[in-house]
Amino acid sequence: MNDVSDVAASPTLRPVLERRFASHDGTELFYRHWPARRPRRGALMLFHRGHEHSGRMAHLPDELELLDFDFFAWDARGHGRSPGVRGFSP
Repeated sequence: MNDVSDVAASPTLRPVLERRFASHDGTELFYRHWPARRPRRGALMLFHRGHEHSGRMAHLPDELELLDFDFFAWDARGHGRSPGVRGFSP
């Protein structure tokens, strides 16, 4: 797992970690992780629609107010900061 950047938020917002993970074929896909603000009870995966990217869902971890859950969202191939033919995700 390679660190892309760690972005601190204001005290009222959840910080976001921006990272990459190696997919089954070695392609490095971009993802965002919003850590729990209290002792972790679980994790939620956010999936973007076919023409979107994980940044479009960045408001959800704060709005849902589930402070004891980690949130994760990745950019599918060809979307956002993940490599691939733009708009194409097999």
